[in-house]
Amino acid sequence: MFVAISTLQVPEEAAKELEERFLNRSRKVDGYEGFIRLRLLRRRGSHTQYAFVTEWASQAAFQAYMKSHDYGDAHAKVPPEFDAVIENLGLAVYDAVVDSARGE
Repeated sequence: MFVAISTLQVPEEAAKELEERFLNRSRKVDGYEGFIRLRLLRRRGSHTQYAFVTEWASQAAFQAYMKSHDYGDAHAKVPPEFDAVIENLGLAVYDAVVDSARGE
């Protein structure tokens, strides 16, 4: 399994909107080949820092989605004024080596 984690920072007044946008997302990624799960995590004790976590069957599946029209369409729907307040603090990628969901 391949995991991608983006760390996001937003102003406090934009936090609720970020959560609502993820909750009401298009969900096109949900049916994308190799997609397993998406989570938006809010850091404990913070109303402004989030981890956006996606899990994929492989790095190739993740990369294919990132190059897809569905990815472009989903991000094109974010209003520029909202996109401007989201600070991407970085992307980290991991390979799952032990997974309790697989009985490990």
